[in-house]
Amino acid sequence: MTKKIISFCFVVLHIFLLTACVEAKIVKKDIFFNTMNTFVNGHFYSEEQKAETLASEVKALFDTYDMLTDNFQQKGDVKGIYYINKAVEEGSETTTIEIDEKLYELIEFGLEVTVETDGYFDMSIGKIIDVWKELIEDYQTEAFVPEDILEATILAAEAIEIIEDPIQLEVIEGNHFITVKKGAKLDLGAIVKGYVLQKVVDYLESEGVQSYLISAGSSSLAFGEENPNRDSGNYVVGLINPLNPLSYYATYEAQGINITTSGSYEQYVEDEAGNWYHHIISPKTKKPAKLYYTLTIMGKDAGLLDAYSTALFCMTAGEIEAFLADKDLEVVVYHLDESVSNFNQTDAFQLR
Repeated sequence: MTKKIISFCFVVLHIFLLTACVEAKIVKKDIFFNTMNTFVNGHFYSEEQKAETLASEVKALFDTYDMLTDNFQQKGDVKGIYYINKAVEEGSETTTIEIDEKLYELIEFGLEVTVETDGYFDMSIGKIIDVWKELIEDYQTEAFVPEDILEATILAAEAIEIIEDPIQLEVIEGNHFITVKKGAKLDLGAIVKGYVLQKVVDYLESEGVQSYLISAGSSSLAFGEENPNRDSGNYVVGLINPLNPLSYYATYEAQGINITTSGSYEQYVEDEAGNWYHHIISPKTKKPAKLYYTLTIMGKDAGLLDAYSTALFCMTAGEIEAFLADKDLEVVVYHLDESVSNFNQTDAFQLR
């Protein structure tokens, strides 16, 4: 009897060990899907039995915020950005709406960045952004924009008032409310992709994922620790040459970092003199910022980087340097004269 018990215990232990070995198998999981009018792709390494669940949750996070922040159409019965903007346009001086806690927290985060960047990041200038986007959509395939059309666009943007303190947030008995002043139009396009990417990173790491590389529309990248495909364990990212997008002007090699780029080389039109007019609008001038072709920022929080990159793209080099003085961030700008400047440069950055 004793021998039988020992044999049975040995079999159970053997089965347990085999099961543990199977559970511990690490696989590479690729992800690729369209959301937020962009393409999300990349991969992560996780236990095989968890890979599908993790990938599904990553997509669900992006899809959730896509529904909440889409400002082009109403999606289901969600009281998201489209719903808010429509209600504000049809309302009186102020409009108050109960919103989802996730959207509340995102807008609250954006308001903090607005203060931090002295208004260079502004979620409320959607009407001005729309004027310039319409010009780009109408003339992006043309050789240049006629001077009278460009002048009309500039005047139309200048005529739109930027509302002071346009957004108020309040929590009442656990319910979340936003109040928006008439004249403001919310546009979270300059923050939401990075914000969700950081949510994805936080989620994957909470599930024990160490190695990952995820791209949200190629402008926001997050990569983790221990790249298994390189002896150094680092990931290498090429920084696109805005004047020749098929090549790189520099590389960045590191682990556990996020990289975000704002650039004018994908969505723009030209005037007869060859000046570019793009989609990154300065709240200070109500016009496309004309200081750089691209600005790339490296740091630990993808949400902050997304918003910062838009704000810094509209700042002078001196303002960028002052802004970064107390921050652990690296910023690279590709100037209009094709020179490159690096603020807080690290060894991870290499010009080609």
